[in-house]
Amino acid sequence: MVNQQPSQADIRRKNANFVARATAGKSTTRPARSKQRGVGTWVLAGLFFLLVGGTVVELIRLIFSL
Repeated sequence: MVNQQPSQADIRRKNANFVARATAGKSTTRPARSKQRGVGTWVLAGLFFLLVGGTVVELIRLIFSL
């Protein structure tokens, strides 16, 4: 999907909307995005747990098999 730039009419409309909101004393900034963690964080945490856990189990197996 190609990201298209806004047309001149879109820019003018948004600028007019901004000026109208600013002169009316309303907020002109967008609200902050929520800081939710995505699924990617959980996947990375799970892989890290498996990697470290597997390494610990293998080390214990090597130590006690001697």
